[in-house]
Amino acid sequence: MRVVLKAPLVAAAGKPLLDAIRERATSAAFGFDQLPTVNRRRALAQGPSLPQDYHPPTSLRDAVHQLRGGTTPPGAAIFRARTGAIWANLLSLAGAGAFLVAGSVFLAATGTVIGGQFLPRAWSTPLVLLIATAVEAVVAAAFGVWFIVLGLRWVRAVRDPNGFFFLVTPDYFGEVRGDRVKGLPFAEVSSISTESGGMLGLELVVKLRDHSKLTYDFGKIYGPVRDIHSYMLAAHNARASQHPSTPFGARMEGDVDAG
Repeated sequence: MRVVLKAPLVAAAGKPLLDAIRERATSAAFGFDQLPTVNRRRALAQGPSLPQDYHPPTSLRDAVHQLRGGTTPPGAAIFRARTGAIWANLLSLAGAGAFLVAGSVFLAATGTVIGGQFLPRAWSTPLVLLIATAVEAVVAAAFGVWFIVLGLRWVRAVRDPNGFFFLVTPDYFGEVRGDRVKGLPFAEVSSISTESGGMLGLELVVKLRDHSKLTYDFGKIYGPVRDIHSYMLAAHNARASQHPSTPFGARMEGDVDAG
């Protein structure tokens, strides 16, 4: 009998399976326990030293507070915002907003009505055209200001890129944008999946036990959504299976995408 396993990311306790294979296997060409990724994690099995008075985080905000204080919660995976994505969001959103505002000024100054040729002749009176121009200009200006505000929100990320990240611990997950933290404990989660249709690409959809859902539409700001999904799924499955509280093994530098 020949058994081939390929599992660079073991969700949790793989030792029982390894022991069973070693007892029955007569030889091994290459075992997943010898993969470079696994060997690096094994070398860091003890993880970073923790303060003697360390206490596990009791909430997502507590985990974020520990991280910002210089203590990384055991088993945490940190996906930091990419510098290129930050600048892309800032420039594209602010640029689109400025274009819409300029367009609204143009409409108001020239009296242009977008789609005016489709209006019935009975409606093509100066008063109706003036109202249509005003409505279109106000709508364009409103959307323009909204896009500019969304773009300027990323100015803080430019100044403090380390303050924007997606955090996954064995017990909690969430997106951190400065002082804003959007996340929940895995105890409230029923399923985690990715879905197409988001404004920035794949969406990360977290369905909760109360039948509501939490949707993250951040594109590739923190790296590929599928990578974040894999870590979250591993933590969720480990918790559901009552596995140890470090489903990812020791935290590695490679887990952190610094952009």
